[in-house]
Amino acid sequence: MSLAPPEVMATWPAPNYVNPSTMVPATLGSLLAGMVLMLMFVAARLYIRLNLAKGFGMDDYCIMVGVLAIIGTTVLATIHWKYGAGYHVWDFKMEWYGGYQKISLAATTLFNVNVTFPKLSLCFTYLRIFPSKANRMFCYLMIAFLLGFMISMSLVTIFQCLPVQSFWDLSVPPTVCINRSGFSIAAGALNSATDFLIYWWPSRALWKIQQPLKTRLGLVFVFSVGSLISIVGVLRAWYIHLIFIPPKVFDLFYEGNVIWILGGIEWNLGMIFSCFHGIKPILAKVFPRIFGTTQGSSAAAGYSGGRSKKFSNRSSVKKSFQTLPTESITDLGGSQSKSQIHAMKSFDSASDDMGGIELPSRAVKYTREITVQSNPRDEDERHLVHSGPKYRRGQWDIV
Repeated sequence: MSLAPPEVMATWPAPNYVNPSTMVPATLGSLLAGMVLMLMFVAARLYIRLNLAKGFGMDDYCIMVGVLAIIGTTVLATIHWKYGAGYHVWDFKMEWYGGYQKISLAATTLFNVNVTFPKLSLCFTYLRIFPSKANRMFCYLMIAFLLGFMISMSLVTIFQCLPVQSFWDLSVPPTVCINRSGFSIAAGALNSATDFLIYWWPSRALWKIQQPLKTRLGLVFVFSVGSLISIVGVLRAWYIHLIFIPPKVFDLFYEGNVIWILGGIEWNLGMIFSCFHGIKPILAKVFPRIFGTTQGSSAAAGYSGGRSKKFSNRSSVKKSFQTLPTESITDLGGSQSKSQIHAMKSFDSASDDMGGIELPSRAVKYTREITVQSNPRDEDERHLVHSGPKYRRGQWDIV
């Protein structure tokens, strides 16, 4: 806590302990509205998981851990205001200081959990949907980095001043403290970089699938729109830097409440965007022109590849149908020469995990033979089996 010089304190108004001007209503409104919206998206995702995908995966468990952390942080925020958060320094009572600092420390530590688990969820989702070696390496590296980053940031936050008690007890002088402004900028930059990298990672593979332009744009949008939160992260880190510079630093209890607002936007949007791909069936019904699929061609991604249903053949021609991505063909790129691979694979439904990327209604009525032309250009293309079905001359070709 920085003490203002006498000439600055002389400009302050008299304390108002009866009806002070605070940022509490604005902050409370933004946090609660964001949390309610976030819970709606999570509920929609879990509903689809239970009713369509029939089971939870590691990505869903990460979502639930993140939700619990966000709810806990929001509860801390409501308690924080009882200790003067959002009040001007001239209306702040010094007996609030200990509680104010303790809750700040706990909430900042939980913030690292709030923003990490949605990204962990996405990494586990990518491991299911994209089975290429490059994707597995990327996801495992990012999972290790995110967990290490979360733990290290939490430890630095807790031990930013030694002894730790000096953070909330003015009678205990600190022996050493980190540069909080520099730490916040560095942590915010790394956090925003991982946001951008993880949300845009599947775009290249999704863009290559043999689908209409509208479908590809919709898929890329569903997965990459979350990168927008990297902008919020940069703004939050920069604002933390600003409040340690006079004159904002002298009114830290009031100005610091903006961090609550920006932080709430960041973690709630992070959770919402991590659920976006999982609620594509709902988005397709609400916004059919944007997220709907065409009748002529579409793709599906199975939850685990292990569950299947048999569909009756109404025609006299015996054929088969292959979904995206395939797990029965583990490596289509063993050689660079063209080869034909005939695969038999049944599938769950017209809309499975990957947000319910739907199969055309005609496709699920038949069991058809697939011819896969394999001349992969790279690892991602090889494993994605690049597309959903495309109807050509009486058969569904996957190119």
